[in-house]
Amino acid sequence: DTNWKILSIDDVPIADGGKAAELRFAGGKISASAGCNRLSGGYTAEGSSLIFGPVAGTRMMCPEPQMAQETKLLTILKGKASTRYAVDGKLIVTGENGSRVTLEQIF
Repeated sequence: DTNWKILSIDDVPIADGGKAAELRFAGGKISASAGCNRLSGGYTAEGSSLIFGPVAGTRMMCPEPQMAQETKLLTILKGKASTRYAVDGKLIVTGENGSRVTLEQIF
């Protein structure tokens, strides 16, 4: 069970929209928000890869920066993604399409 703050997607810092941009892993399930809708789904870990199951979400309209972030996050959370830790301890998750999300663990 780990909680992560989403710092950036494809090296673009997360837009401040009032809602926290976070990703949580717990018991084979993920819950997330890129600052707009709540997302949830399943995942399995295989070595340094994560395989995401279907991800569902609420359908609120939000300002464009948050909607764009959410769309990119959904592409990363689709199918198989690779993970690696940066020197500074941040977790980088890269989707099959090459998009990546940079995360910082919340303790």
